Amino acid sequence: HTSLQEPLWWALYRKDTGKLVFTQWTGKDFERQMIDAAPAAILTPEAWKQAASGLIGQKLFSVASIAVTCAVEPPWTLLQAACFHDHFCPGVNSGYIAGLYLMEQLPLAQGDQYVFVVSPGKCAADALQVMFNTTAGKSSGYSTAISDSSLGKYAREGVPPSIVAMRVNKKADACTGKVLGFDWRKAYADTSVKAEEMAPPGGPANPMFWVARAKMSRELARLPKDKLLTYIVELKPFTGKAALADQVAGADPYAVVWNQ
Repeated sequence: HTSLQEPLWWALYRKDTGKLVFTQWTGKDFERQMIDAAPAAILTPEAWKQAASGLIGQKLFSVASIAVTCAVEPPWTLLQAACFHDHFCPGVNSGYIAGLYLMEQLPLAQGDQYVFVVSPGKCAADALQVMFNTTAGKSSGYSTAISDSSLGKYAREGVPPSIVAMRVNKKADACTGKVLGFDWRKAYADTSVKAEEMAPPGGPANPMFWVARAKMSRELARLPKDKLLTYIVELKPFTGKAALADQVAGADPYAVVWNQ
């Protein structure tokens, strides 16, 4: 899922050998790069840096994260979410897992629809959009910014909120919702990825930043559903009229611009 302003490219990957061929239009011709994208080979900082120095460049994370995770045969919906999001990362997994949780704990009935507010606006929003067709254009998917200090006020045992999920029935004038968080500490332990690897010195300039994300997302995609659901923390249930969904999602961005 690349911007239309990007040059045409594609990648072919063999799951059995880990061989990857990346091809891109350079303005005069198509050029290609061969990469050993077997997990044992590519998921090291040294190999990642070397591969990223070639034609594929910054697209390595998009291509390699999807390739190595596709090799473990993730659920189709999760794969589609990653393709829409442009890469596999733990945030996409967390949104998919939240969706699984909601289908059990806040299921839809006739006349119901989901409305999601993801705050802070992170990767989970794209997974929910793909799973439930909750798009901004249908007034059912929203993302909002929030400061770390404000977010911390609502945390429980170190787990901050990340999603406000609402089941809305306009005909019945009802809104039932849950504020959900994701227990990253549990997920780190189960995937053998360390928090410091996710935030290494140098940030995105450090290959470990990308390796850790690709590795963790791949491992999460392999875990059974029962294990995945333990990462979801329900922080606050609530109910109200259908208009409550608009109140939760509402803001006035124009006031910020006009009053600056």
